[in-house]
Amino acid sequence: MLKQYEKITKINENSVLAAYLSGSKITNKNNTDILIFPFGFNLSQQKAVKTAFENNISIIEGPPGTGKTQTILNIIANVVAKGETVAIVAGNNSATSNVQEKLEKNGYGFLTALLGNSDNQADFFTCKQTQIPDMNNWLLEKDKPKKIFKRLSRVSNALNILLEYEREIAKLKEELLKLAVEQGHFEKNFHEPYVPFSKISFRKKISSTAILDLTTYYEEKELANTNNNFTVKSFLFLKYGIYRLQDFQENKIAIINSLKRDYYARAEEERKKQIASLERKLKNQSYNKLKEQYIDLSTKLFQAMDLGQYCRHK
Repeated sequence: MLKQYEKITKINENSVLAAYLSGSKITNKNNTDILIFPFGFNLSQQKAVKTAFENNISIIEGPPGTGKTQTILNIIANVVAKGETVAIVAGNNSATSNVQEKLEKNGYGFLTALLGNSDNQADFFTCKQTQIPDMNNWLLEKDKPKKIFKRLSRVSNALNILLEYEREIAKLKEELLKLAVEQGHFEKNFHEPYVPFSKISFRKKISSTAILDLTTYYEEKELANTNNNFTVKSFLFLKYGIYRLQDFQENKIAIINSLKRDYYARAEEERKKQIASLERKLKNQSYNKLKEQYIDLSTKLFQAMDLGQYCRHK
């Protein structure tokens, strides 16, 4: 890497490289442009592209298969659509080749130049330039791009709400996985007889949050040795419906652990209900159709802008 740096004779002060090498503070700006996503997207990818255009340095990370390359393709599309050029660099040629291959697969290979080492450069300028596709259907009428941008804005506003639902579903599913792991560890150590909450309370069941609050409250009062005074009894009765406090105190370990078992069952039930409710909202508001519409409009704009630039430089 040091050898590569030594070959650089001049660095633009406004470049990302200059900011990186100098360790200067990352700058950000408010991007008001409508972003296009011709290669598809989800909420995290949308946020990553937006962040890339609002900061001079941004990092996208995630395990394989989470859509990092797809995000890079959408960043490229937005840069190219603005009439600018973009360099894709990596520690090895296979990473940049992967991006180039996906662009070519989607019909945009003619926009790329796979360079990297001297052999790639020689190949590109001699015989390996991608054939230019038939772009007749990329042409839009004079005022059509403005109309598409307006439609894109409307669809974007509707999608943002639905994408938040998608994000919440992903978060809830992750919580379910964590709960399952925790519950598995708990069940291995649960040896006391199960005591239903209705045995000590006139309420048949309470929420997972209420169970956590109850167990925490009771354990705190027990540590303070105040779990049998009138104030605590009144609080437990009024808030949780517990009227058989004597049974609670005589079987506290079994009851507390039974409540913890109830917590996992209730937390799982609540999250599954939330997921089902959000999925109904997505279905009822045509989430997939809106997303397809956004991608389709983005593709039309991207192709029209590519065609315009190609004609200008031809």
